[in-house]
Amino acid sequence: MHSTPLPPSFAAIPTDPRVDAPRGWTKTARDLLHYGRDTLRRHALLPRCLVTGRELVFVFAHPRTGSTSIWRSLVGGSRFDSLHVHAVSRHHVRWRPESWPVAADGVLAFGAAPAWAVRTSLSLRPTRFVVTIRDPVAVNISFFLYWGRRFWVPGEWDRLESMPDAEIARLFLTRYPHLSVLRWISREFMPATGLAIDTAPFDTTRGAAVFASDRASALVLRSDVDDARKHTELSEFLNADIAPVLQGNSIGERLGDRHVLHARVRRVVSGIPGYVNALVDAPFTKWFWSAEERARMRHHWMGVAQDRATTTHNHG
Repeated sequence: MHSTPLPPSFAAIPTDPRVDAPRGWTKTARDLLHYGRDTLRRHALLPRCLVTGRELVFVFAHPRTGSTSIWRSLVGGSRFDSLHVHAVSRHHVRWRPESWPVAADGVLAFGAAPAWAVRTSLSLRPTRFVVTIRDPVAVNISFFLYWGRRFWVPGEWDRLESMPDAEIARLFLTRYPHLSVLRWISREFMPATGLAIDTAPFDTTRGAAVFASDRASALVLRSDVDDARKHTELSEFLNADIAPVLQGNSIGERLGDRHVLHARVRRVVSGIPGYVNALVDAPFTKWFWSAEERARMRHHWMGVAQDRATTTHNHG
């Protein structure tokens, strides 16, 4: 799960494309206030759980893997509190919301406040995690669109639909951190929790597995497992019935009436020569999906790349 067979052109860590004016003291002060308030709120969860007897379970996952629906099912019950986090290690966190969100190793970086809550919990008692994983091609397309306006293509966002396919492909290849989803388990989750997921087998038939140590335990769950099965896996892992798992936070909701843009980017990205094969054949994908499942994954994206009916803007 440590080597990555992406061609060099895909592996480059992108630099910040924004050309905004330097940040003023007002924006910096606002960020400090936001950070302090967020830190207090996150840290309050632990003592609150100790008082109420509720367990704090962390949904710890790479972005755009279906983790929000899992988090919502946990906070909807009476037994658990839950915190949704994407990064814990110090070199994968940032305190300012508008800082460039890609660390030096190409893994996405997120807020420091929830990371502190996880580290504190691990220092106090054994901690349980739920980790969701998803087809890496789908993850990269989804997160490129999810943070497109904010980070990846801020200057081009409003006119992305009207661009030629080749320009969309160029922006995607040069602006987005493609390696993050492939490296997240080995460079973020395992160092943060001490759970050696890559040394134990993953049940690809089940689409889930539990890993445990004296310090932590984790249910690793594929997002393509149906919602009823997710509910069963979560209930068995936590030894408690929880609220049903319902889909939410979709990229369609994020884009609103720009559904054509989603279809367009899916077609363009899946048609980039070598891109789908590089991600489908990565050690990460081979670990969590069987050869037959990866063949279906590859076939799916080949179909998306060839579906010219997905958009009325068939620029070359």
